[in-house]
Amino acid sequence: MNPTKRMLLSLAATSVVTLTPIAAHAQDTMTAKVVEAVAAKAPAPVFAWSDDELARIGQALVGTWRTQLPVTQGDDATKSTDMFVAVAPVVIDGLPNALYAESGRLDAMWSPSRQTIWQLYRHKGQIRLRTFEFRLPNGVQQGAIGAWAAPEVFPSDFPHRNLIGTLDLAVSPGGMGFSASTPYPYPTGLANAVEMTSQMTVSGDVMTTADRGFGADGSQVWGPAEGQSYTFTKFKPEIGIRNENGLVVINYTNRDGEAGEMGGRMSVNYTGAVTDGTVFDTSIGRAPFTFTLGQGVIEGFSKAAIGLHKGDHVRVFIPPEMGYGAAGRPRNKIPPNATLTYDLDVLAVEAPGATPPPQPTPPQPVGKDPGIKIEPMDGPPPFVPKNPK
Repeated sequence: MNPTKRMLLSLAATSVVTLTPIAAHAQDTMTAKVVEAVAAKAPAPVFAWSDDELARIGQALVGTWRTQLPVTQGDDATKSTDMFVAVAPVVIDGLPNALYAESGRLDAMWSPSRQTIWQLYRHKGQIRLRTFEFRLPNGVQQGAIGAWAAPEVFPSDFPHRNLIGTLDLAVSPGGMGFSASTPYPYPTGLANAVEMTSQMTVSGDVMTTADRGFGADGSQVWGPAEGQSYTFTKFKPEIGIRNENGLVVINYTNRDGEAGEMGGRMSVNYTGAVTDGTVFDTSIGRAPFTFTLGQGVIEGFSKAAIGLHKGDHVRVFIPPEMGYGAAGRPRNKIPPNATLTYDLDVLAVEAPGATPPPQPTPPQPVGKDPGIKIEPMDGPPPFVPKNPK
């Protein structure tokens, strides 16, 4: 099972109160004082490269890349599966020239299998590309998923002490890109290997990568044969990105059909988190959440749902002024002035005034807040650079 899904299912099993897109009674109308406090926050920092040469190498990496990798089916049958790597520059305090990278299956970009940070820096005059993993449960930074598509939403206050350096590649600029390789083998414990090497080249719209693991006797135990590599090509994914006054909606699927609009109803499965990765609520393992757009939920949740269709997979970033504002909901792990993230699977969409077919109402959790309103629910590989542990 995907580690992220395992974590979410575990959270669902222990959750007793469904709170989060629901608007608390005291926050149905945000006061001018709260709006003023939110607006007074310091402006978001702006990304800048340290110098022109690092900028040229970094920009060669930025973009979305795809390849086909063999996937084992059963005991001996294999087939090729389209995979992606998406890279964007992000601001991390104390870590200049940082790039955020996600990778996974192309047909499920909303659920990446791996997240990493890459950093360009100089070591004794030599340009190096260092890779980092997240020092978090399961290596997942829930609050950053999707930030490659909208780098402005990456949590800039993310402490770099929560990153673990894994390996360095020495970079040689040239032509329309660069080549890079590990200056020496790095320790690993993956699949009977004791050390590994990594190589990468980028030239225009083509990127090649190769990770190789070696056993204690020096023989290669995994990775492509010498002289072979995986080849990625740059492409533009067919996703929708909407940014309205800080409300960011990334729609990975863009289905057709009835579109969500104010006054209409929608059924979704969702997972909510704050940008440090803390998951505060999920409907996974419970009944879907059904709501009326513009009624009984926080402003950002309704606005994000506008234009969504049945079958859409969506990632949403809600700024504080459209969420729980300066007050937050600390007892529900939502701090003051928190940006909220939601992953939505849209299960059903109804136009305003539509009469839903009669269905039994499944059991649901009961909110403990007097301001909580719960409506009846009627909705139906390996990527380089990498240092495996």
